[in-house]
Amino acid sequence: MTRSREDPPYRAWLEVDLAALSRNARRMARHVAPARFVPMVKADAYGLGAIEVARALDPLGPYAFGVATPPEGAELRRGGIERRIIVFAPSAAAEIPQLLEARLESAALSLASFGKLEAGARAATARIPVHLEIDTGMGRAGLPAADAATWAPEVASVLSRGGVTLASVYTHFHSAGADPAATSLQLTRLREAASVLMEAGVEIPFLHAANSDAAMGDPQYHLGLVRPGIYLYGGRR
Repeated sequence: MTRSREDPPYRAWLEVDLAALSRNARRMARHVAPARFVPMVKADAYGLGAIEVARALDPLGPYAFGVATPPEGAELRRGGIERRIIVFAPSAAAEIPQLLEARLESAALSLASFGKLEAGARAATARIPVHLEIDTGMGRAGLPAADAATWAPEVASVLSRGGVTLASVYTHFHSAGADPAATSLQLTRLREAASVLMEAGVEIPFLHAANSDAAMGDPQYHLGLVRPGIYLYGGRR
């Protein structure tokens, strides 16, 4: 993004209008307020340049940036991004030192991954903020919402050991913008699972679920945070 079209060896190039990106983000931020936004910049901001995109969006005050892997988060840190960075894909045990060194937060997609993060951080005399994923119908990853009464006490037990803090609880909508009934059902399941967690003594700072479609749709889906991706980059509902 810093090279001109005349610079070799490129024979094709992509020009990114960072001002347009910022306008999209401002519009989203106004629409979802008081919820805060977490721009998704995974996969090098979908090929547009994660560092440049994050630098353009950082002055708008996002809650955090979302990435897929610890190396992606570490790259943002090297690029000067100091805001919170959330890794949404599972992190291997060998990646925990990188999470800690780069001050990254991590998703936990199962009790096993939650426990692994806790043990790794505690062994390093550290603490990792963790975002706990609930599967409310996408069927891809996360703790099953229907089984919350079973796993909620285990989550509370892991938190009591001291290696992790709970930063948020979230889910993924599978058909936001296409199937309102299914999306509403997923939201209900998320709220019900969160209630079971709280009954187990777990404090939840944020609930979140909304991707771009849900964020630009019904305000009931905004919750505490939204996670826009394609909308920021020019996609339309």
